[in-house]
Amino acid sequence: MVDHLPRRNINGRLTNLNYAPRDGTLLFRPIFLTNPNTIKNELTRHAPWQDRTMNIRGNILPVPRLTSYYGQQTGEHTSNCILYNPIDWTRPLAEFKNIIELESSGSQLQEQYTNVLLEYYRNGNDCMKIDSENFTDLGENPITATVFLSAQGPIRRRICFKHVQTKEIFQIKIEHNSLIIMGNGFHKNWRQYIPKEKINKEHISLTFKKIVR
Repeated sequence: MVDHLPRRNINGRLTNLNYAPRDGTLLFRPIFLTNPNTIKNELTRHAPWQDRTMNIRGNILPVPRLTSYYGQQTGEHTSNCILYNPIDWTRPLAEFKNIIELESSGSQLQEQYTNVLLEYYRNGNDCMKIDSENFTDLGENPITATVFLSAQGPIRRRICFKHVQTKEIFQIKIEHNSLIIMGNGFHKNWRQYIPKEKINKEHISLTFKKIVR
């Protein structure tokens, strides 16, 4: 397994350095928001978090994290065997979406997003099984942007990526107040997952997507 620890740049801007070893693009920005703790606390307290189930080969299993899904009323969306129906954008989340889009403007992964999936990892037992955003309702070559928020200090968790063909694995250490944007065939070639860790610290991720159907 290759450990890709993103390097900070002086200005904290989104860098065009590609952290994907091959077959796609993964861009990273380590310092993203000026008020990340305020946003994280507001989402923790006020988002309508739900315990969901997922259908894996006919087996109904609990989702090992809390989720909430917002955006345009584009109908049901399935991600990682979980069915979601969007809640209308709140004003803060819509403004947050605009910030994400502005941040990626001029980069090789510029996009206009329609929906956002919030995921609340309460401790190291919450995780994400191997996943892929290569779905019909996201188009042929989807671009997604994910923001990670935690309490002050390092999250001490990893997001891992496994190549569909070669089975190669690389990982990135998740940082508080960081942004990852993936595209250019990345979701077609890599499956992502967040493993369990021996930690007792929470974090929230916000994944922005564009539904195209």
